[in-house]
Amino acid sequence: MILFYEQETNDTSEELEQDNQSNIQQDSSENNASNSDITKESQPVEEVKKPKPPIYKRKGFVSTVITIAFSSIIGGGAGYLVHTMLNQTATSLGSVVGEGNIPTDEEIKALKANNTDFVSEYKDKAYELVNYSMKKHAEYPYSLTIGTASVKSGPVTQLVKSTTYSTPTIIYNQNTSTSSIVNTANRFYDRKDGNVECYLTDKASNWLNNSKPTVTYSYNEYIQKYGKLLKGSYYCTAVTDPASLTEATPIADRYLTDSPEEFKKSGDQTKHHVNGVIIYAIGPTSVKSSTIVKDGDKYKIDMVLYTDEDVVPDAQINTGNAYYSVQMRSTGGLSSRPPFSKTELSFVLDSDFNLISTVFIDEYTAQVGGLINSLAISNMTQYYFRSDSNDFNGIKVSVPDPNSEDNFAGYELFPEK
Repeated sequence: MILFYEQETNDTSEELEQDNQSNIQQDSSENNASNSDITKESQPVEEVKKPKPPIYKRKGFVSTVITIAFSSIIGGGAGYLVHTMLNQTATSLGSVVGEGNIPTDEEIKALKANNTDFVSEYKDKAYELVNYSMKKHAEYPYSLTIGTASVKSGPVTQLVKSTTYSTPTIIYNQNTSTSSIVNTANRFYDRKDGNVECYLTDKASNWLNNSKPTVTYSYNEYIQKYGKLLKGSYYCTAVTDPASLTEATPIADRYLTDSPEEFKKSGDQTKHHVNGVIIYAIGPTSVKSSTIVKDGDKYKIDMVLYTDEDVVPDAQINTGNAYYSVQMRSTGGLSSRPPFSKTELSFVLDSDFNLISTVFIDEYTAQVGGLINSLAISNMTQYYFRSDSNDFNGIKVSVPDPNSEDNFAGYELFPEK
């Protein structure tokens, strides 16, 4: 995920420290969350029900000129996150229960051998093919996501360029964001040691002055601030005590491991998989409607997610952008999360169900000082690449040093217009 946010200091609340009792025994540094992590042992429950409930998943700059109603918000999992300039109204956070029955490689091969019509087979559960494609993407030793986005609110349009690059030893995120009002240039490093280093500034030329991170978060601190880790795939346990789920710590996920083997060994009944390729959570309870069509040797899958307007108490549906709203709150230093009125996702997969590209469209309401509401519309396009080495279609990609100039080679893979 690529993040857009104001210069910050490490302001993690005491609630994170109070929730610092780990139920996870990890043997390697790659799977070790820092001592400030907030994992907590508890017994699973079927559902957490309370007004504006936090997520339970089993499987700055604020304008003081009230006449300016602007917000620039972008999210994604391997994708984009918010840079916003407004106080925003709260949104409800539902519980996304599972990703559906994601097929295995063997199951896909068997279906192909039987000449299965995948359009008919998955017409009512297209999210399973998408989750399969993201699982494949995350399993490659080297993966790359590049994207552009625009967000329009009132008279202002914010333009963003970003990347997520994953290697066996490090995950790197970079983004630059520009408009007539605000500019950001951020770099993020997950060295798979339980922490994320954040270098935050207003323009890329300032990267040359990076000497130390603006802030460093443990995995669990990062989850509470930004919803999901930078990893394409990882595993968590879940807090089930409602008292532990507050506005400051709204997410039940507690980092467990990157390793499928360690995941299997864990006896915690709340353990589950988290897809980090995109910021949205897609599954049987979050997808409102979907279509799948075959276009030549590609598949196009379109989805509409349930939003805050759909979710009501005790309903068996969940907003698919719950993680995203947490990110929005944090990146703008907001006191609450913004409500969505529309989320539409489009995925293009190849004949082997590798992820090729996505287009995400969101609409949400930004509020200034409780007086002015402004509709924000974001549109982002992303492209996905995988490799067994750092060579992507003849382009060799490396992770820039924090204090190096803006010359990320992966951007050469943008398709020509």
